[in-house]
Amino acid sequence: MTDSRPVAQWPGGDPAGDAGRVAEVIAEREDAFNRGDADLFDRRFTADVVVVSAAGRRFEGWEEIHAYHAARLGGRPPGVRTRLTVLASTFPGPGTAVVHTSQLLATPDGERTTLGTWTMAERDGEWWICSLQQTAAAPRE
Repeated sequence: MTDSRPVAQWPGGDPAGDAGRVAEVIAEREDAFNRGDADLFDRRFTADVVVVSAAGRRFEGWEEIHAYHAARLGGRPPGVRTRLTVLASTFPGPGTAVVHTSQLLATPDGERTTLGTWTMAERDGEWWICSLQQTAAAPRE
């Protein structure tokens, strides 16, 4: 029996080369976090963004997530760093990307990893983050 299940990737793959542009948006988040710059960190979130943190807290809208990030990034202890790695990008339709990431957070007390699913939309030639779901990563068996 043949499985006729569809794939999420838009036919033709990534003809515009947007995977690199989407990865740049993610890399900018890493740089902004490590600099403690909430304005730069949040500059690619849409006005109606929805973010769910690894702790399960839900944020609706740019103002709410920016207030949270401004408080967290501005007052973080020294030695806290992050590394964001793009694991996969899928483009289900024109101007739409689903990006899976791994985020390592290193603190003086240790490290933890979260996995993220980012939904991004292209508007006027720029990629914007419209949703983000983060989950604590389970240890590998």
